[in-house]
Amino acid sequence: MKRSFIVSVVLSLFMTGCSLIEMILPEVDVLKLSETEFVIPSKGGEFFLDITYTGEYTLNIETDGDAWLHEIATRATNTDEGILRFRVDANKGYDDRHARIEVSVSPKVRKYINVTQKQKDALMLSKDIYELDEKGGSLNIEVQANVDVAVEIDPAASEWLSQVETKALVSKNFGFRIDPYEGSGTRSGKIFFTSGDIKEEVTVYQNGGPELVLGSNLVNLTSEEGVFTVDVTTNVEYEVVMPEADWLSYVPTTRGAVTGSLEFKVKENLTYDSREAVIMIKGMDCNLSETVRVVQSQKDAIVPGVSSVELESGSGTFSLTLGSNVDYDLSIDADWLSHVQTKAFVEKELQFAYEANEAPDDREAVITFVYGDIIQKVKVVQSALLKDYVLKVIHTNRTFRLPEFTGTLKSGTVDWGDGSQEGYSAGLGHDYGTGSEVTVEMDFNAGAGEHLVKFDDIEGIVEIDLSGM
Repeated sequence: MKRSFIVSVVLSLFMTGCSLIEMILPEVDVLKLSETEFVIPSKGGEFFLDITYTGEYTLNIETDGDAWLHEIATRATNTDEGILRFRVDANKGYDDRHARIEVSVSPKVRKYINVTQKQKDALMLSKDIYELDEKGGSLNIEVQANVDVAVEIDPAASEWLSQVETKALVSKNFGFRIDPYEGSGTRSGKIFFTSGDIKEEVTVYQNGGPELVLGSNLVNLTSEEGVFTVDVTTNVEYEVVMPEADWLSYVPTTRGAVTGSLEFKVKENLTYDSREAVIMIKGMDCNLSETVRVVQSQKDAIVPGVSSVELESGSGTFSLTLGSNVDYDLSIDADWLSHVQTKAFVEKELQFAYEANEAPDDREAVITFVYGDIIQKVKVVQSALLKDYVLKVIHTNRTFRLPEFTGTLKSGTVDWGDGSQEGYSAGLGHDYGTGSEVTVEMDFNAGAGEHLVKFDDIEGIVEIDLSGM
């Protein structure tokens, strides 16, 4: 008589009929870590944590970039408890960096240790010498830094050189006021920028004598074609010395020794990079000269290096190269994927973190970059977490048909026990020459979740081994 029953991997195994079905429960592997998150200073050093485990454990270290995290020989050797020790090299870069340590005692039992090392602090000046005329005025000094900056003026120059407070929105530009200089020769003063042990200095020179003053030493232009002017206040004759730049030209006017305006034409910038040139205004019968730095912005663009990214099921980080010359907006339409902020020194390398996908199916997210009318999208696909399952059946049948494995099955193979193998499909049969005892092994690759094994007939089955399910 034909009998039918269902074996549930998640619940229990129920039997009907006269045949005996034996259940073999798997051993439980143990792995415990005292800490899973570490933040290390930029100078590096060592850290350790306690480990409790069964059997033997293995370590795998993954770092972003060169190998800077190293395992030190530990006391966790032939016992089930011990200490893991690691050494971290000094971080000479201007960004935080990250690493992940995988500790496992079996393919199914593993844990991760996340390590973050802080960046090297930096303070840089766009230039360290400024020359001013005797009339005084204002001075703006640009500072690039990833730390808080303090300003100090040389006491010897504090009577004629002073800082002008700027609004909080301008965090990297420092303004100063220069008093008029009625004397002759040149006077100088120093400005110091400090942060902790980092110290940079700027020297300011102020000259007396003849006058040649420009309304601006910097002209910022859009990418479009146009005309701009530069105001000149002087008491000497001067000439305009143009740079070798075919996109910039001077519209000559009558040369003179009085206040006036100089007119220049600029062509449209069709490239993705900004461009700049320096115009010199030079005194004819003296050593006076001033320069005008002309900067024309680029044609706006956002160009991602790839249009899609494929990820493994586990958690981690990945980098995305983005060619961009604008301040864009970034959005992500999934909460399992996040943007990891980097410091200002990294301009085109974006880093993202993603969580492990423990769902039975693949999932997708879209990263969108927006600047005005420019929109670029990158699709991120993360595969589902797959596990290996093994089902063994011992039988004495001359013909044996496979049970039905239901759930998120991705693939499967069957070893019939007589030297032949083939791909798994429900109800697939195999003929044996004799009715001797044979072990059939079915290996499945499937997503996480509940799975069912259904036998339509258990006649001739000696044992069902569920230890690998």
